[in-house]
Amino acid sequence: MCFGGDSSDPGAFSGSPAGLTAALERAGHSVLRVNTALPSALERIAGRARWLHPELCRVHTYIADARLSKLEYDAVVQIGTDFLVCTAAPTVTYDDMTVAQHVRLRDDWFARYPRRAQLAWQVRQMRAFTNADRCCVLSQWAAESVVQDYQQPAEKVCVIGLGGNHIIEAPADRDWSKPRYLIIAKNWRRKNVPLVVETFAEVKRRFPSASLDVVGPYIGGPQPGVVFHGSLDLNKLSDRRRVEELLRSATCYVMPSKHEASALAFVEAGAAGIPSIGTTSGGVRELIGPGGTVVDPTDSFSLLREMIRLADPRTASTLGALAADHARWYTWDATAQRLLNVIEEVARGRGRSSNECSTS
Repeated sequence: MCFGGDSSDPGAFSGSPAGLTAALERAGHSVLRVNTALPSALERIAGRARWLHPELCRVHTYIADARLSKLEYDAVVQIGTDFLVCTAAPTVTYDDMTVAQHVRLRDDWFARYPRRAQLAWQVRQMRAFTNADRCCVLSQWAAESVVQDYQQPAEKVCVIGLGGNHIIEAPADRDWSKPRYLIIAKNWRRKNVPLVVETFAEVKRRFPSASLDVVGPYIGGPQPGVVFHGSLDLNKLSDRRRVEELLRSATCYVMPSKHEASALAFVEAGAAGIPSIGTTSGGVRELIGPGGTVVDPTDSFSLLREMIRLADPRTASTLGALAADHARWYTWDATAQRLLNVIEEVARGRGRSSNECSTS
C-alpha cells in the first residue's frame, strides 16, 4: 500500500487509506504500508514551498522505489497519483478525482499552486495512470475524467467506490415529525456552511419546530433553531458519541459543497438512514443515489426547495430507507473485495513487465 503519509492514520486522506487497509487485513491479506513522504517535519516545510511541488513529488517517487525494492509483495496499490511507481507486480492506482477536475472546478486549494506545479502534476498523473495496470477510482465522475482527460482505455478504469469510517445503524425509532438538519464540515467555506445556515432561516420561518446542527469550526451568530457544536474530535469517545447522537436524531443531512469529489459524510449519513442534499459539482450524486438529491451550490432557491421538501416526514423517512439500502454498496469491506477482484484479474495474465513503465 503506497501512500504519501501514514496509511494507518484515520485522519489522512479522509481516512480512506486506513479504511481500505483495515478491510484488506480483515479479508486475510498482509498489507505492507509504504509511506512515500519525508519525515513529517521536513514534509511540512517542503509542502509550504508550493513552487517546489514537482521536486518534492520526485522525492516521493524515489522513496517509493527505494522502499519497494526492499520488500517482497504480490501487488501494489498506489493511493494518490502525485508520485510514480514502477514495478513488475500488478499495480493499481486509487483516486477520488483528477488534476484536470481540480482545474475545471477552480479549486481554491489547488489554485494556490503555481502554474508550473499544476502542469507538472497533471503530466505526472498521466504517467501514473499509464504505468498502472488498472486505474481505480471512487466514482463514475472521476472515471470519466481518467478516460477523457488522460486518454486511458475505458476497460482499464474501474469504479470500486469507498466506505464510511464512522458507521452507525439506522435507528428504528427516529422521530421524523420534526425536521432536524445536520451538516458536519471541517472545511466550512468549501462545504458551503454559511449558505446552509442562511437558507435554514427561511425553513425555520415555515417550520417553527425545525432545527439545524452544525459541526465544525464555523461559528455563526445567534440564530433561532441553529446549534453550533464547534469541532468534534472523533478520536475522543465523548465527541464521537455526540456525533453518533446527532446522526441518530437527524432527519436530513445537508451539504451543498461548492465542489465535492466523494465525501464520506454522505456514505455515513446514508448508513444511518438519513436522506441527503448534496451538490451537483463533483461525484457525490453517486454516493447519495436514490436516498436524497443534489442542488446547484450557487442556487439558494434550489437548496431551500429541497430542504422544504425533506421537511415532510413521509418524504424524509422514505428517502432515508432508500439511503440506508444504497449505503450497503459503500463499505470498506465491499470496496476492498472489488479492489482484490481487479488485482486478481490483472494477475491472471494481464500484467506487464517493469520496462513498460516510466518514472521520468
